[in-house]
Amino acid sequence: MTGGYAARFQSFASFGTLGTSPLYEALGPGIAADQRLLDIAAVAQKGQPLPNLMFGAVQYLLRRASDDPLARFYRSLTPRPAPPDQAFPDFRRFVLAHEEELRGQIATRTVNTNETGRCSLIRPGLALASTLFGDDAAPLHLIEVGASAGLVLNWPLYRIAYAGGPTVGPADSPLELACELRGGTLPPLAVARPLGAHVGLEQSPVDLFDADQTDWLRALIWPERVDRQLRFDHALAIARSHRPDIRQGDAARDLAALADELPAGPLVVLHAFVRYQFDAATEAAFEAALATIAAARRVAVLGLEWEEGDATPFLTLARPGDPRRTLASCDSHGTWLHWSG
Repeated sequence: MTGGYAARFQSFASFGTLGTSPLYEALGPGIAADQRLLDIAAVAQKGQPLPNLMFGAVQYLLRRASDDPLARFYRSLTPRPAPPDQAFPDFRRFVLAHEEELRGQIATRTVNTNETGRCSLIRPGLALASTLFGDDAAPLHLIEVGASAGLVLNWPLYRIAYAGGPTVGPADSPLELACELRGGTLPPLAVARPLGAHVGLEQSPVDLFDADQTDWLRALIWPERVDRQLRFDHALAIARSHRPDIRQGDAARDLAALADELPAGPLVVLHAFVRYQFDAATEAAFEAALATIAAARRVAVLGLEWEEGDATPFLTLARPGDPRRTLASCDSHGTWLHWSG
């Protein structure tokens, strides 16, 4: 069983963090070759991405034991980290010394990241989606599947500076995102309809005022990415003043019922790095829920996911039952976007 887990850590080191987390790139092969560490990771819930979960759990505990020698390799805990290729012995020692706590974290936590940088990718997708439903003035509603704390649902409150394009969003926003436009094609950025309800559907909603839960979200951010840490803190402060509407529920089981609660108007269902965790039964149920919604109202599906065998994620748009249209390739955290539309 853990042979497959080894491949996940190796792949994560080779592709998932390439160029963005030298520490996790260095640690991945060591974990992949260590049966005892793989056995600890194996207690994760079905469908969870093991490398993200294990690395998050270690960083979560390490933040509470920052005097441990392992902390010197984490940019999130020291301004001048030690060389990452020397980290594995201390990483293994820390994991084994805290094995019981780590097993508890890995077995019960989920990877429910809130990367607000993705709003720079989602905005053009919503802008295009807003043009698909005719020329009436009905508001455009949004349901985000797997919304976690709902920070992405607050996208209209963020300012986005597109390098090679305009800056959009509120001029006085405390959070500005930066995204490089590649390929020379400017994506649509203006949503052509009034904005309606923005609702998240999440199995494990995050309490924005619970320090343990928000600390877990911080621990899922790769240690070198202090820029993402700062974005998270700003977005969290905004969300505490502008509470996202998050409903507890299952993406397949509860989606159609939630859509039925929303006021009249076209609907976009958004999934961002969620659908890759679906097994075959969940995928079929999700498609059935979309078909049920489509029978009652105008709906489109905006996806931001990895394609099988490709380390670069893609932004896609589709009506239920129709082939997906690839809109762009992009960075998973929103630092760049290559629009093909």
